Amino acid sequence: MKNLMMALFCLSFISCSTTVNKNFDSGNVAISIGSNLKADIAVDMSKKLKGVASKTKYFGITTASASKFADGVTYGSTGAQGFASWFDSKEEVKSAAAYNALNGSGADIIVAPQYVIEENSFLIFYSKTTVMVTGYPGVIKKIQ
Repeated sequence: MKNLMMALFCLSFISCSTTVNKNFDSGNVAISIGSNLKADIAVDMSKKLKGVASKTKYFGITTASASKFADGVTYGSTGAQGFASWFDSKEEVKSAAAYNALNGSGADIIVAPQYVIEENSFLIFYSKTTVMVTGYPGVIKKIQ
């Protein structure tokens, strides 16, 4: 019993934590987008939108997660595909955070979004991914 308690005590110190901050509004980034559509977007630079979402897993099974998502939020990465997406929940949580930022704001898009991703895990027993997105509210006035 004493050895079991000592092993559990030692395992309690084995943990991982990662924080990723992505900023896409500056730097030497070459972006090329082709479209025949032209959008007139009004951006309110006087206020910022903020949204937070998280996902918790115990033994690889999701126990707490968001239920509403903003579709098409893969800004800055392609995310995990296929079977690998079971282990990577960042894209889903980013989408939920974007939904939370836009919901009730009157904005159509988040301009210059910045994502802060925090991942905490304890071996295979526990993992929590939290995403906070901030950006400026944009309203689409007209699309031609």
